[in-house]
Amino acid sequence: STTRRAEGSEMATLYSGTTLYAIAAAEYGDATQWWRIARANGLTETDIQAPTSLIIPPGTPPGSAQLPDE
Repeated sequence: STTRRAEGSEMATLYSGTTLYAIAAAEYGDATQWWRIARANGLTETDIQAPTSLIIPPGTPPGSAQLPDE
């Protein structure tokens, strides 16, 4: 489930077996945006290992997504 957070972000409670790809697809309509959720939560893996709450950053307008800086 998600609840609205300050500055347009949301919190989502997730369970084992969920991936950041699936969350990004559901939240942004684009699985390739998984890195935004990972960055906001200090994660390096895309699999969710246990029940956890994640920050879901606000979405971007279609076509304006940028790749992460590396």
